[in-house]
Amino acid sequence: MTDLIKTAPHEFTANYNFADGLDPYFAFDAVAKQHNGSTTTRFDYNGEPWEVTLYYQDSGIVNPGEVTPYGTTFRLDELREFRLSVESAQDSVGQRSFNVHIRPRWDGMTVENDQGGEQQLNVPFDEGVNAKIAGSNIEFGKYLNLLQEASSALSIGRSYFTDPHDSSNVQQAERYVRLRVS
Repeated sequence: MTDLIKTAPHEFTANYNFADGLDPYFAFDAVAKQHNGSTTTRFDYNGEPWEVTLYYQDSGIVNPGEVTPYGTTFRLDELREFRLSVESAQDSVGQRSFNVHIRPRWDGMTVENDQGGEQQLNVPFDEGVNAKIAGSNIEFGKYLNLLQEASSALSIGRSYFTDPHDSSNVQQAERYVRLRVS
């Protein structure tokens, strides 16, 4: 009998910043509105079926008005933050999944804090989106590919999520060890 040790991915959390403007944010807003706030669809990634659900939540971001400080027309009366719930359709237990929190970002934006006051948020680029990913049981290098595929399945360009800004960071990347007895 031989004992073998094999590691497997566990928890993963990262903030990916994409500094190519607010178009991805506007695209998520349009798709959510088109589907009355939420929609679910399927896609294949490397031969495995996955399911993605787009939904939204309220935002504490203060509306910049008709134009952002960098000149982008901003015609949204209500700012929302978007969520993608992505899970493997082959995983009946639901352990291979992740959630993406999509938020607009521009340098100098104002957000409401928990006490009801406002504070300015420093962003290390002019305009873009932040995609905070929290997931489990997926190889770490596959999260961005899955985000691209999920976005594409929602008719949102995968190219929005190909070049993370240098300010992106991984906050948690845990692997665990499984003992196999053969």
